[in-house]
Amino acid sequence: MGSLIDRWRFWWRRPATVWQLRVERERSAIGRFNDEVQRRLQTEMPEKVVHDMLVALDELMTNVVMHAEQAAGPIEVELRYDMRAVQARVSYLAVEFDPTTWRAPAVGATIAGSRIGGLGIKLVRTLLDEFRYEYVDGRNVLILVKRC
Repeated sequence: MGSLIDRWRFWWRRPATVWQLRVERERSAIGRFNDEVQRRLQTEMPEKVVHDMLVALDELMTNVVMHAEQAAGPIEVELRYDMRAVQARVSYLAVEFDPTTWRAPAVGATIAGSRIGGLGIKLVRTLLDEFRYEYVDGRNVLILVKRC
């Protein structure tokens, strides 16, 4: 953070702000969602916090679009942020799948022997301070937390 005024604004914010959105299960909708989140959070949160949360959200929602063929309806996202952290609650209607227990396949010894993909969830784990899962009323629910 730069100036003294920027630091003051960061530490003397109002209580948690909550923002709820529905994102259609298509790649372009995820891009529009990320643009809007970045626009709203860039003046509210440190740049690294916004970046890490956006990368994690993009990866997880893209996984829903690309791999959860049985998913139905939009992806629902609730963002909650205050001076301590940003938290996202992502939920979608689909067969139960817990990404927090999923393990990436072994990395090949050479580029030719390696599989493409499979490292996104591992990346999410490294970017976030908390990554939790619940299955509630037929919905996969992911809780993501990035602290400031």
